[in-house]
Amino acid sequence: MKDKKVFSKKIVYVVSLMFTIFSAILYLMAIVVRINDGIDFLGLILISLILILSLFQSYFLIVKNRKGILLTNIHLILLLCFTLFELITYFIAYRTYDQGTNGMVMGVFFILASLFIVNKFKVLKVEYEDVEEIGTRND
Repeated sequence: MKDKKVFSKKIVYVVSLMFTIFSAILYLMAIVVRINDGIDFLGLILISLILILSLFQSYFLIVKNRKGILLTNIHLILLLCFTLFELITYFIAYRTYDQGTNGMVMGVFFILASLFIVNKFKVLKVEYEDVEEIGTRND
């Protein structure tokens, strides 16, 4: 039996899986902080949905299902949207570029690089086992 591959490079698979598990832990901690500070239902529901997405993404990457790549792309695009929204609202509110915005800009570049790497090294062709043997055995 051949080993199923999601990414063509093993390091991309390992880093993607570690990032997913780490982000799920961060989302869980964010939910706990939101509950302790005061209940903001919209923020709590949004973080909970992203946590569920991250857990499904982790599961599909562990079992090496191709849906893991789709969920990874959705997760990274959501992170990119949230980071760009925070960056734009910060620029509108303070009209300055400082160290806080520098971190957000680096986060945007990191997310864009991650999107590029995930899509560049994904396995495009699904390999089926023993396709040639179908119909050749006589019972």
